[in-house]
Amino acid sequence: MLTLGRGVWRSACHAPMTATWGPAAVTWPVFFGSGFHTCAILERARRGTRERKAKVAIANKKKKEDRLRRHPPPLPDKIVLKLKSMGLPVTPKPLRADESNKSFATDDVYQLFRYCYQRYEFTEAVRMMRIHFSPEVLDRSDDLIYAKVEVNMKLPKQGRYMDEFNKYVAIVHRWDDTVLEKRICAFVPTEELEAEALAAGAIMTGGPELIQNIMKGRVDVAEVDHFLCHDELAATMRTMVGVLREKTPLKGGDSVGTNIKKMIQVFKSGMEVQVRKVKPSLVAPNEPDYAFAEIPIGKLTQDPEEMRANLDSALDSLLEGQSKKASGGFITRLILKLEDGPFYTEYSIDHPLLSDEKLRNHQKARSEQIQEPIRETTGS
Repeated sequence: MLTLGRGVWRSACHAPMTATWGPAAVTWPVFFGSGFHTCAILERARRGTRERKAKVAIANKKKKEDRLRRHPPPLPDKIVLKLKSMGLPVTPKPLRADESNKSFATDDVYQLFRYCYQRYEFTEAVRMMRIHFSPEVLDRSDDLIYAKVEVNMKLPKQGRYMDEFNKYVAIVHRWDDTVLEKRICAFVPTEELEAEALAAGAIMTGGPELIQNIMKGRVDVAEVDHFLCHDELAATMRTMVGVLREKTPLKGGDSVGTNIKKMIQVFKSGMEVQVRKVKPSLVAPNEPDYAFAEIPIGKLTQDPEEMRANLDSALDSLLEGQSKKASGGFITRLILKLEDGPFYTEYSIDHPLLSDEKLRNHQKARSEQIQEPIRETTGS
């Protein structure tokens, strides 16, 4: 045992002390440094203080990001000179077309930058795309047609916007038979809903008894792709998180609802659509109220009515993802296009679910102009 001599706890500035080891009483000099070293873990604050300071730091970071978003700093002079030398605009082009001071063209030949962009009827747009991408011209007739949906993410409160979200949309008419349909399990409270779910295409249905069997491991659910639940049984899904994990249907998601038949159709043969915002950069302005989604609706050779049905189903599903507090129209523009490639082109279309005040006023004015001569003829 190591024993220290007298005065071992005296100040380190004194002469070195001695230590004796065991019965031999061998004397060893013991030197002390200039002080004691303590690690950082012994010096940090209490847990409550650390959590409070972390919350303050996160709040300050959000305030700074919001301040920079509202009042972005100017570009450095070196970047401005570089953009001008390359012939690029110093201020990026707006994500939405500004048509406040433009009108619709009345002739077939006109300058695009002076008038509003043309809105086509769905069938007419598909016909023009088939001509443009025909085998004799660009030979892209087997490509998929995508519907680019531009949405308004603004909320009633000033400076507040919706977040990006994902939404499952149903595909009414498929264009690729090689894609396997998903296997669905539905939790429903009544026998009538069980029969309805089985008729819609679910491979397994049941109520509280099925939930208990899955919890006890009596039912194999490894091959099930999606689990759906009726609103009445949503409270019991919390206990199944440990078994189903990320597939657990939770309240507030697309997998919990009252229309079981529609939910099964969406998850069985549908797809997940991402509504994304554009990050500000040198070529993209900061517009937090702008977001878009690109949805495939069919091949260029497919029947236009089938593609229209796919588009209608996708738009209905996207409207369900709109916030109840959203202000103004949600879908602001619809564009039909192919994947980016050679001779890229796109066609804006009209749709009953489209919120386009400029187009609606133009259509109303044209209908009044057409009805006016009819009234004069009838009166004479």
